[in-house]
Amino acid sequence: GCNNPFDRVTWLICHILAPLMELVPSHLKNTHDVLQKLRNVPKEDLAGRSFATADVEALYTNIIVQTAIDDVMEFATEHKQSLMLYGLNLTDIHELLEITLLNS
Repeated sequence: GCNNPFDRVTWLICHILAPLMELVPSHLKNTHDVLQKLRNVPKEDLAGRSFATADVEALYTNIIVQTAIDDVMEFATEHKQSLMLYGLNLTDIHELLEITLLNS
């Protein structure tokens, strides 16, 4: 939340890890991104298909935080060359994720 002691640290973690999102094929940034990706699908692949949207409340409440941290770190390790770590290493990032996410 706002004025949380971890605000600046979480901002830095997000800044460092943000390039990984571009490597996730299923990641959809926003409505424009969804529409753009649909425009790139051949029309014959869309024939007879239906689409639906939904609003989801509390989408992430059932995620096991430690598992999510471990998954992020595995992905970060695989794609370390895509990250600007600003003098930190992946162990530092792992520790910062645990400190901020397991104590919020």
